[in-house]
Amino acid sequence: MKKVLSLISSCVMAIALVGCSNGTSSTKGVSGEFTGTAKGLGGDVTVTITLEDSKITNVVAEGKDETECIGTKALESMPEAMKEAGSINVDTVATATVTSNAILEAAKAAIESAGLNPEDYMATSTSEPVAAEDVTKDCDVVVVGAGGAGMSAALSAVENGATSVIILEKTSKTGGALNTTSGTLSAALTKCQEIDGLTEDSIESYVEDLLEEGSKDGGVPRESLIRLYANNAGEAFDWLWDNGLKDNAYNEDENGHK
Repeated sequence: MKKVLSLISSCVMAIALVGCSNGTSSTKGVSGEFTGTAKGLGGDVTVTITLEDSKITNVVAEGKDETECIGTKALESMPEAMKEAGSINVDTVATATVTSNAILEAAKAAIESAGLNPEDYMATSTSEPVAAEDVTKDCDVVVVGAGGAGMSAALSAVENGATSVIILEKTSKTGGALNTTSGTLSAALTKCQEIDGLTEDSIESYVEDLLEEGSKDGGVPRESLIRLYANNAGEAFDWLWDNGLKDNAYNEDENGHK
């Protein structure tokens, strides 16, 4: 009888321990949703991994303060890659290094919260890599990088006689750093200002604005470089304006002035 009571007590304790976990455990493995968090570029990045019998069946990553179109790209693509591979050892996203690393760390933390070893989920794909196809194209000019400078270089090449231009970009989106600055430009004495009737601006006041802004938080701006920029920014802005630059909500003040 004592042996029977001892066996019953052991079973009760085991059931109680399972009930306190985030998921369910059986002889087949661990099942349930498990969450981990790591520091991203803008704030916390959270990864929730769904396990069925200790196998990854779903992955969701969230980070409301990560950079739009860059960090958010990693939040979308990396969880899907983890789900397909059944592994947390997936490629990071170019230009989103900090967010990508946060996703990897949060995924490891999620696995650990399930009482499992993240090293067991670091397997790489065993399938053969798909060979890249060689493509040969002829053109007058090749521009590497589709950021603001690259796009401008391509346009300038066409203006100067190029009949065909190829722009190479490693990411899935054009714009480069402009994607993180709302696509805004600044200049003084522009055609845009003339349209709005803003005729009281001057190069000197623009220089003063740039020096003041650059001096914030202990900055030490170089006035010679700022004057070089201010003296040429208007011409560059007008060139872009003549070639189709349009307004957006970010470069108008509350009165609608550009």
